[in-house]
Amino acid sequence: IVRIEVTNDAASVTRPHVTDAWLSTEGHGLQIVSDVAKDWGVYENDDLDLVVWCELHCSDVDVAVAVGN
Repeated sequence: IVRIEVTNDAASVTRPHVTDAWLSTEGHGLQIVSDVAKDWGVYENDDLDLVVWCELHCSDVDVAVAVGN
């Protein structure tokens, strides 16, 4: 399992969300994350920043290729 976390300073007005509304300017990146990740979510850290996380389930071969081994 590979876990990725991205922190936002929580200054944005909207909470991260997935959308398939083509006319929207938000949520398309999380649509990709939702499609490829095993699980993902959002939480607020101790500094009140929003953290978007995802978990990717990879085989040992996939991980070795990704890190260049």
